[in-house]
Amino acid sequence: MLSPPNLPGPYRLLLPLLPPRRCLRLLTLVGFGELNGEVMQLYRCKCGKSTSWTTMGVPPCLACPECGSDLSQSPTSHKDPAPHEWIKRYDSHTGEPYELCQACLQRKPVPQ
Repeated sequence: MLSPPNLPGPYRLLLPLLPPRRCLRLLTLVGFGELNGEVMQLYRCKCGKSTSWTTMGVPPCLACPECGSDLSQSPTSHKDPAPHEWIKRYDSHTGEPYELCQACLQRKPVPQ
């Protein structure tokens, strides 16, 4: 049974009384996707071994370690992954420098 916690009170009380099809219709009319932000979407690589469920999309530099393709919603819209955009940061506890990708937040040590 669909009973999202952040659905407005009157609608939450009505859901258990409706058949499942009507519940989905009601959630669509109320704008359930807008209440929770966006709708979850699936992104995959070409080989299908790397997947991601997200509402915000995937970073353009994220690539599958197996096939090297980017993650896309459609099998026909794969592109070459973009290069990482590294910025230099410092660890707040140790003061050691490291590099961080602005898009995917991958972290790597700074070469000495």
